[in-house]
Amino acid sequence: MHPEITPSFNFHQTRDTTSFIGGGRKLLRDSLYMPALVAMRHNPDLKAKYTTLIAAGKPAKIALVALMRKLIILVNTLIRDDRKWEKNRP
Repeated sequence: MHPEITPSFNFHQTRDTTSFIGGGRKLLRDSLYMPALVAMRHNPDLKAKYTTLIAAGKPAKIALVALMRKLIILVNTLIRDDRKWEKNRP
């Protein structure tokens, strides 16, 4: 086997805790946490997505991070199309 694709240790046997996000942009993660939490509670589309993820067995924080990503995609789409948010857009 090639050493670069062979793990040097088994992560799950050496550590009993769950993993956490250590990379990426901390400022962006921190800035999106509360908006994602509010969207999960009050936006019907994002609430449905969150409920679907929870029903599929995803942990609550993983589902919330998925909503954060959806918010980024939504904002990028609004900027790209040069339009404002509309609550009941068809």
